[in-house]
Amino acid sequence: MVPFPGMFYWRNKAKSIPLFVLISLSVAVIGVVATLTGSILESIYSVDVRPFEHFTILVSKDLMISDTVLSALREDPTVGELVPFLDSSIRTNGLLGSERRRVYALDSGDMAHTLSILNLRLTEGQLPTHGTNQIALHESIMKSRGLKIGDLVGQEVDSSDYLWGEFEISGVLSGHTPIGIASLGYFKQHWVFDLGDNAYALLAFPRKALLDMNSSLYSSTSDRLIIKDLDSASESFKTESREMDLLLWILNIAIIGIISLSMGMLNTIHFLSRMKEYGVLFLIGLRLPMLLRRTLMEVLILSLTGFLGGTTLSWFLTWFISTQIFAPRGIPIQIYSLRYVVFTLPIPLFLALFSFLTIRWHILKMDAVAIVEGRE
Repeated sequence: MVPFPGMFYWRNKAKSIPLFVLISLSVAVIGVVATLTGSILESIYSVDVRPFEHFTILVSKDLMISDTVLSALREDPTVGELVPFLDSSIRTNGLLGSERRRVYALDSGDMAHTLSILNLRLTEGQLPTHGTNQIALHESIMKSRGLKIGDLVGQEVDSSDYLWGEFEISGVLSGHTPIGIASLGYFKQHWVFDLGDNAYALLAFPRKALLDMNSSLYSSTSDRLIIKDLDSASESFKTESREMDLLLWILNIAIIGIISLSMGMLNTIHFLSRMKEYGVLFLIGLRLPMLLRRTLMEVLILSLTGFLGGTTLSWFLTWFISTQIFAPRGIPIQIYSLRYVVFTLPIPLFLALFSFLTIRWHILKMDAVAIVEGRE
């Protein structure tokens, strides 16, 4: 009876375990790196791109937006709402050090509606009161800096902060967009120019389709306003993510190359030690195509088993890193994703292919009779 293809590795654990460990460690290393870089990119996306899925920022090229421009915007059928705002940013602790989180200063009447559109909600405390130095921050910002309601933030409290002045935390926000909310009235009191009832910048919310609104804005007001929209934000993000992915693919290819070469050499050594076994299988009726399929099954079983072992190991490592290091600092880590599969699955596939091609070359040259008779 012909043994199952995977039985050789089961019966020869001293030979198979090092190969299994080699593949598992390779998958685990690439998996952890892919997960962490993916989390970095997700953090960047949530800050720099996701808000623009809901609105477009319009900034005056002059001291303030004129009544003529404002009237034109209100008459535009693609524009739903125009919300005056000013902005700043606050420091938070990210995966690679300090990062910025945008703070939007809004009128009291616009705060709840804007948060609703951004799929954010107030989970603790209250939203800032008009004209006060209160600020509501996203829970991830609070966790990363160990803050609580009633604490003070800003450059007057911490010189390393990005947020000017001194602000008292009045509420905690939760959702997928980590931002802060402050009082537009308070910002205007400290603005370099007296805006009065006029606006320097607007959040433009679409009546129906965001892309239609952006197209209309570019055609009608781009000479009078600076437009920051989803396309420009996405292009900047793609450039940054492309460079990070390129570095990761270089690392990935290097690891695959080194491990594939090692696997090929080790499998060749193992195959040469099993020449008599293959000779006997050939003489009892397993033709070359059958031997090649058997060989392919063997290397696939080993590679995929190593992949599963590496996946399990990387899950444990990323879970530990996430729960013990990053979660207490308010940094979310997505353990498994499509990105993880894209970067790790090529490892067992390429290893199996390289090992199979190496062994195939020897099988096609094999003289079964000579091997069994001990002449080769």
